[in-house]
Amino acid sequence: MKNNLLTKEDIILICLDDPEKLTVDIQNNKILRSDEMRELVCLFNDARNAYWYAEEIDNEIPHILTRKVACLEPFWAYQYALRIDKKPRKDTRTAACALEWLAFRYAENVDKKPRNETRRASKGTWSIDYRKWEEEYWKSFQIKYHYK
Repeated sequence: MKNNLLTKEDIILICLDDPEKLTVDIQNNKILRSDEMRELVCLFNDARNAYWYAEEIDNEIPHILTRKVACLEPFWAYQYALRIDKKPRKDTRTAACALEWLAFRYAENVDKKPRNETRRASKGTWSIDYRKWEEEYWKSFQIKYHYK
């Protein structure tokens, strides 16, 4: 560790030993912002660390590499869309829709409107919540929406 910053070697050792520790180091800003460090953090395909790098080191500036790795896990894809991209994207929506409850939350908080993809992915009890939310959404425009 140089000047309280992690070196490439430190990151490799942490990822091989305990990837969760890297999240703490990222949050404490012990990593230098650079393309090389971003690639190294993303090399281990740890969605949480890619998300934290984007949030803490890249200062919430979206980057294709961190988004790609975050999309490996539905929860981190949803968080990335909500907090980093701050807008819907096809890749984050597709990843988030792998979990029923995240599909509903994605529609509600990221898309901010109903979409066929999120509607189809919201199954079981989440489909009931989705329908209630969608009805309220359309009511706000004074539009009646009927399910087929």
